[in-house]
Amino acid sequence: SSYYAIEIRRFKYADKAHPEKGVITAPAPANYFNTASSKTKYDVSFVAKVISDKYENAIPLERQSAILAREKIYVNSSTLGYMAEQAAERLQPLYDCMVKLIMDCEVLHVDETHFDLQEKGRKKCRCAWFWCRVTELGPPMIAFHFSKSRSKQVAQETLGPYLGTIIRDSYAGYHDLQC
Repeated sequence: SSYYAIEIRRFKYADKAHPEKGVITAPAPANYFNTASSKTKYDVSFVAKVISDKYENAIPLERQSAILAREKIYVNSSTLGYMAEQAAERLQPLYDCMVKLIMDCEVLHVDETHFDLQEKGRKKCRCAWFWCRVTELGPPMIAFHFSKSRSKQVAQETLGPYLGTIIRDSYAGYHDLQC
Protein backbone atom coordinates (compact mmCIF):
# COMPACT_ATOMS: atom_id res chain seq x y z
CA SER A 1 0.00 0.00 0.00
CA SER A 2 1.22 3.53 -0.74
CA TYR A 3 -0.74 4.97 2.16
CA TYR A 4 0.33 5.25 5.77
CA ALA A 5 -1.09 6.63 8.97
CA ILE A 6 0.49 9.49 10.89
CA GLU A 7 -0.11 9.43 14.62
CA ILE A 8 0.12 12.80 16.32
CA ARG A 9 0.45 12.89 20.07
CA ARG A 10 -0.19 16.20 21.79
CA PHE A 11 1.18 16.30 25.27
CA LYS A 12 -0.55 18.02 28.17
CA TYR A 13 1.43 19.96 30.72
CA ALA A 14 0.63 21.20 34.20
CA ASP A 15 2.80 23.21 36.57
CA LYS A 16 2.45 21.70 40.02
CA ALA A 17 3.85 24.86 41.57
CA HIS A 18 1.13 26.96 39.89
CA PRO A 19 -2.07 24.90 39.66
CA GLU A 20 -4.07 28.05 38.89
CA LYS A 21 -2.55 28.02 35.37
CA GLY A 22 -4.42 24.77 34.66
CA VAL A 23 -3.50 22.19 32.05
CA ILE A 24 -1.86 23.37 28.84
CA THR A 25 -2.08 21.22 25.70
CA ALA A 26 0.65 21.37 23.06
CA PRO A 27 -0.54 23.15 19.89
CA ALA A 28 -1.98 21.08 17.07
CA PRO A 29 -0.09 20.79 13.78
CA ALA A 30 -1.17 22.89 10.82
CA ASN A 31 -4.68 22.05 9.70
CA TYR A 32 -5.21 21.84 5.94
CA PHE A 33 -8.97 22.40 6.16
CA ASN A 34 -8.94 25.14 8.83
CA THR A 35 -11.74 23.41 10.70
CA ALA A 36 -13.05 24.98 13.88
CA SER A 37 -11.89 21.98 15.93
CA SER A 38 -8.37 22.15 14.41
CA LYS A 39 -8.66 18.43 13.77
CA THR A 40 -8.41 16.74 10.41
CA LYS A 41 -7.93 13.16 9.34
CA TYR A 42 -6.06 14.00 6.15
CA ASP A 43 -2.53 15.22 5.59
CA VAL A 44 -1.83 17.62 2.73
CA SER A 45 0.07 14.81 0.94
CA PHE A 46 -3.17 12.79 0.82
CA VAL A 47 -5.01 15.77 -0.68
CA ALA A 48 -2.21 16.22 -3.24
CA LYS A 49 -2.61 12.57 -4.31
CA VAL A 50 -6.38 12.99 -4.68
CA ILE A 51 -5.87 16.10 -6.84
CA SER A 52 -3.13 14.46 -8.91
CA ASP A 53 -5.20 11.34 -9.52
CA LYS A 54 -8.26 13.40 -10.45
CA TYR A 55 -6.69 15.89 -12.84
CA GLU A 56 -3.40 14.38 -13.98
CA ASN A 57 -4.48 10.73 -14.13
CA ALA A 58 -8.20 11.35 -14.91
CA ILE A 59 -9.45 9.10 -12.10
CA PRO A 60 -12.95 10.20 -11.03
CA LEU A 61 -13.53 10.78 -7.32
CA GLU A 62 -16.03 7.92 -7.12
CA ARG A 63 -13.40 5.53 -8.47
CA GLN A 64 -10.77 6.94 -6.09
CA SER A 65 -13.16 6.31 -3.20
CA ALA A 66 -13.55 2.68 -4.32
CA ILE A 67 -9.78 2.25 -4.71
CA LEU A 68 -9.22 3.63 -1.22
CA ALA A 69 -11.91 1.33 0.19
CA ARG A 70 -9.99 -1.67 -1.16
CA GLU A 71 -7.06 -0.39 0.94
CA LYS A 72 -9.40 -0.22 3.96
CA ILE A 73 -9.40 3.59 3.82
CA TYR A 74 -13.03 4.68 3.76
CA VAL A 75 -13.45 8.17 2.32
CA ASN A 76 -16.69 9.24 0.66
CA SER A 77 -16.36 10.75 -2.82
CA SER A 78 -18.10 13.91 -1.53
CA THR A 79 -15.26 14.31 1.00
CA LEU A 80 -12.75 13.93 -1.83
CA GLY A 81 -14.72 16.59 -3.74
CA TYR A 82 -14.50 18.90 -0.75
CA MET A 83 -10.73 18.34 -0.68
CA ALA A 84 -10.50 19.23 -4.38
CA GLU A 85 -12.56 22.39 -3.83
CA GLN A 86 -10.43 23.46 -0.86
CA ALA A 87 -7.24 22.79 -2.84
CA ALA A 88 -8.51 24.95 -5.71
CA GLU A 89 -9.20 27.83 -3.32
CA ARG A 90 -5.72 27.57 -1.80
CA LEU A 91 -4.03 27.32 -5.21
CA GLN A 92 -5.86 30.35 -6.68
CA PRO A 93 -3.06 32.83 -5.78
CA LEU A 94 -0.52 30.56 -7.51
CA TYR A 95 -2.74 30.35 -10.60
CA ASP A 96 -3.17 34.14 -10.65
CA CYS A 97 0.61 34.62 -10.42
CA MET A 98 1.19 32.13 -13.22
CA VAL A 99 -1.36 33.86 -15.48
CA LYS A 100 0.41 37.17 -14.87
CA LEU A 101 3.75 35.62 -15.86
CA ILE A 102 2.19 34.08 -18.96
CA MET A 103 0.56 37.36 -19.99
CA ASP A 104 3.94 39.12 -19.63
CA CYS A 105 5.52 36.83 -22.30
CA GLU A 106 6.33 38.30 -25.71
CA VAL A 107 4.75 35.44 -27.67
CA LEU A 108 1.60 33.61 -26.62
CA HIS A 109 -0.22 30.63 -28.12
CA VAL A 110 -3.97 30.67 -27.54
CA ASP A 111 -6.69 28.18 -28.34
CA GLU A 112 -10.03 27.00 -27.05
CA THR A 113 -11.39 23.49 -26.89
CA HIS A 114 -14.84 22.20 -26.06
CA PHE A 115 -15.90 19.40 -23.77
CA ASP A 116 -19.15 17.97 -22.48
CA LEU A 117 -20.22 19.41 -19.15
CA GLN A 118 -22.65 17.45 -17.01
CA GLU A 119 -24.57 19.80 -14.74
CA LYS A 120 -26.60 18.73 -11.74
CA GLY A 121 -30.28 18.59 -12.60
CA ARG A 122 -29.73 18.47 -16.37
CA LYS A 123 -30.25 15.24 -18.25
CA LYS A 124 -28.13 16.24 -21.23
CA CYS A 125 -24.56 17.45 -21.25
CA ARG A 126 -23.93 20.95 -22.48
CA CYS A 127 -20.92 22.26 -24.32
CA ALA A 128 -18.35 24.16 -22.25
CA TRP A 129 -14.90 25.51 -23.12
CA PHE A 130 -11.35 25.57 -21.85
CA TRP A 131 -9.48 28.58 -23.15
CA CYS A 132 -5.75 27.89 -23.18
CA ARG A 133 -2.79 30.27 -22.99
CA VAL A 134 0.71 28.79 -23.53
CA THR A 135 4.08 30.53 -23.41
CA GLU A 136 6.35 30.43 -26.47
CA LEU A 137 9.54 31.79 -24.92
CA GLY A 138 11.07 31.25 -21.50
CA PRO A 139 9.91 28.60 -19.09
CA PRO A 140 7.01 26.54 -20.45
CA MET A 141 3.76 27.52 -18.77
CA ILE A 142 0.13 26.86 -19.57
CA ALA A 143 -3.05 28.24 -17.99
CA PHE A 144 -6.64 27.28 -18.70
CA HIS A 145 -9.72 29.43 -18.31
CA PHE A 146 -13.10 27.69 -18.01
CA SER A 147 -16.19 29.15 -19.61
CA LYS A 148 -19.62 27.95 -20.67
CA SER A 149 -19.29 30.22 -23.69
CA ARG A 150 -17.10 30.53 -26.77
CA SER A 151 -18.01 34.17 -27.34
CA LYS A 152 -15.70 36.95 -28.45
CA GLN A 153 -16.25 38.51 -25.01
CA VAL A 154 -14.62 35.49 -23.32
CA ALA A 155 -11.67 35.73 -25.73
CA GLN A 156 -11.33 39.41 -24.81
CA GLU A 157 -11.54 38.70 -21.06
CA THR A 158 -9.02 35.87 -21.32
CA LEU A 159 -6.45 37.90 -23.25
CA GLY A 160 -7.24 41.27 -21.70
CA PRO A 161 -4.79 44.04 -22.56
CA TYR A 162 -2.13 41.64 -23.94
CA LEU A 163 0.38 43.54 -26.09
CA GLY A 164 2.63 40.77 -27.45
CA THR A 165 2.35 38.44 -30.42
CA ILE A 166 -0.54 35.99 -30.39
CA ILE A 167 -0.32 32.71 -32.29
CA ARG A 168 -3.85 31.43 -32.87
CA ASP A 169 -6.17 29.70 -35.29
CA SER A 170 -8.70 31.48 -37.47
CA TYR A 171 -11.59 31.36 -34.98
CA ALA A 172 -13.60 34.56 -35.52
CA GLY A 173 -13.76 35.28 -31.77
CA TYR A 174 -10.11 36.36 -31.91
CA HIS A 175 -10.63 38.90 -34.69
CA ASP A 176 -10.68 42.56 -33.69
CA LEU A 177 -9.44 41.92 -30.17
CA GLN A 178 -8.32 45.00 -28.27
CA CYS A 179 -4.86 43.49 -27.71
